[in-house]
Amino acid sequence: MKILFASAEAYPLAKVGGLGDVAGSLPKALRGLGHDVRIVMPKYGSISASSESLGMFSVAIGGADHEARLRKSSIDGVPVYLVDFTPLFDRPKVYEYPDDGQRFAFFGRSVLDLLPLADWWPDAVHLNDWHSALAAAYLKTTFAADARYRGIRCLLTIHNLQHQGLFGREVFDWSGLPPEIWNPDGVEFYGKMNFLKAGIVFADRVTTVSPTYATEIQTPEYGYGLDGLLRSRASKLSGVLNGIDYDVWNPATDSNLARSYTRSSVQKKKENKTALQREVGFREEPGTPLLGIVSRVTEQKGFEVLIPAILTESTRAPISS
Repeated sequence: MKILFASAEAYPLAKVGGLGDVAGSLPKALRGLGHDVRIVMPKYGSISASSESLGMFSVAIGGADHEARLRKSSIDGVPVYLVDFTPLFDRPKVYEYPDDGQRFAFFGRSVLDLLPLADWWPDAVHLNDWHSALAAAYLKTTFAADARYRGIRCLLTIHNLQHQGLFGREVFDWSGLPPEIWNPDGVEFYGKMNFLKAGIVFADRVTTVSPTYATEIQTPEYGYGLDGLLRSRASKLSGVLNGIDYDVWNPATDSNLARSYTRSSVQKKKENKTALQREVGFREEPGTPLLGIVSRVTEQKGFEVLIPAILTESTRAPISS
């Protein structure tokens, strides 16, 4: 298959969270299975990797035609299309700007507008989280009459349902999407525009990062207001468990470890524990459990359970420090 993988971030070009890891490794894994996978993402000011200019293309949005430059780079042999539009993307950060609605509406539209210049037509567009989700709405409405786009299927992966891309009506008007999809069955969400909802409604398939998460987000506790919509779309919703990049996360070859090890020599791993205890100033106690967590410190990651448990335990026995 020919797959265009659209993401706001992809490691090592730009990374804020786990989405960047997935976007940097999953396309490589799919390419290893024989698929022609290419990534598309914005060209942020922080991206210094060398790239080739493929020319200019027009993005019709905000009541005007905007000229953007299409650049081409790569990640581990996977081609990467970079949407270079200075007014919206030439900034040091990926997110957290007042005009993020306009920025990622532009990105969603450009995912489709760049295809004629790239002269490459995918079988499927794989969208990720709210930042690229609007491409599904454009594909099924604005581009529906164009025969070149009619055969493209659309997959949306929800990595984090809590972040949905909520903006005022003015962003919808600026996007140029058909007025008739501003309703509860379309992109409108309690008077606001919801990018992720648009992706769920218009994508052909919706996946999440695990089968468990696919079930959880259909409940009021974890659905963040979209659980009813997701239950109504359950027939096209499924969970695919995230994996890891074995080329990177391999204890047999990882130069960052004090001692490498394999499945047949896992006992050597204890030397890494001792080295870490020494590095961070802990007492070197072979029998004391040592836990490491790579995570954002938020309730969503379970810290509302972990921190009280640690504090409760600390009243019973001293913590090694």
